[in-house]
Amino acid sequence: MFDKHSYRSWEPQISPRLRVQHKATRHDQRSHNLRLVLQCILGAGSISRADIARTTGLTPATISQLVAELESDGFVTELGTGPSAGGKPPTLYGVNAGARSIVAVDLSDSERVGSVLDLKGTSSYRTIRSRQSVQGQEGIDQLVDTIDDLMGETPAPVLGIGIGTPGVVDDEGTVVEASYLDWHDVPLGALLSDRYSLPVYVINNSRAAALAEYSFGDHEAENLLVLKIGNGIGAGVLLDGRVHGGEDSAAGEIGHVVVDPKGIPCHCGKSGCLETMAAVPRLVEVCAPFLPNQAGGLEDLRDAGAAAAAGDQQILSIIEETADNLGRVLSTTVAILDIHRVVISGIVSALGDPFLDSLRSAIDRAVLPTLASKLELCYGRTGDRAVRMGAAANVVSQELGVV
Repeated sequence: MFDKHSYRSWEPQISPRLRVQHKATRHDQRSHNLRLVLQCILGAGSISRADIARTTGLTPATISQLVAELESDGFVTELGTGPSAGGKPPTLYGVNAGARSIVAVDLSDSERVGSVLDLKGTSSYRTIRSRQSVQGQEGIDQLVDTIDDLMGETPAPVLGIGIGTPGVVDDEGTVVEASYLDWHDVPLGALLSDRYSLPVYVINNSRAAALAEYSFGDHEAENLLVLKIGNGIGAGVLLDGRVHGGEDSAAGEIGHVVVDPKGIPCHCGKSGCLETMAAVPRLVEVCAPFLPNQAGGLEDLRDAGAAAAAGDQQILSIIEETADNLGRVLSTTVAILDIHRVVISGIVSALGDPFLDSLRSAIDRAVLPTLASKLELCYGRTGDRAVRMGAAANVVSQELGVV
């Protein structure tokens, strides 16, 4: 029905950082301990039972039972023996990343990109659907078509399906409002769960990107703000290692903050939203007349980045104006939350250092010096895989209790 191509692509593995998401009670002690041991093994890469016991504080007998249970379920495997400390060489254990497959789909932009991933976020199969923007029921049908394709490429039992989508998503997986997709109160999680008889977890795409950066980006920060800039703009916030959704699951929807009430009409119904002034389509539109090729999309951004690096004043002026609009909204978020690490995710990274430098200057001008001095601003480390990896990490978190 739709133009597509697929290919096998083994991507480099990024070691995840995991956190157990809740404290144990008497009723879930064993489940908690299993998750604790799995976290310990996954974080270490390879580890002996004695070291697991020392790390977790659990008794050697308990560790033996828990590791045996994880082995039986296929999550953990023997890796061989480690160096001897004078006695019998210890047996080392590691997570069997291929024990389960996760199907993850990114609905952020015009492309509908899906992957089959393992427990460590490595993908073995990827499919790209039509580049034409599809909305409403047709968009749901296209998503189902994408998942059907991916389900046929899973090398292991499927742990669950993760979807990263623009818009407001509640805890039940209902897309409350996604104006870009023309989805309103769509019970997407329930629809897909009924179809595939699998756990389905739907997460806002900016929060998915934040979860990917936290789990796989090695930022060494428990508080993280990830600004995702693509066809839209959104912020994913992690506080103390937990995704912050807000009271109505709308935290981070800064793309529809009005910056200029007399500005360009937005598809949400208002005018002058941040998205109309700083998202990728607007950037491409205003940069294209000053570029030699005008190829569109990512190539235009790359050309703009090269021109800015070479000192092109017209492109630098566009970048500075865009960064100023972003900075006005983002600085308020930084000031309210007192977050030191801000990560920029999306193809806007093609603009390179001039964009980061301009955005930092815009934030510096708007916040207290004590906040500005501690601000760390960088591009994302998970690239164009961020939303898919984050959607997969969300499945692992929900099903296995670690993130």
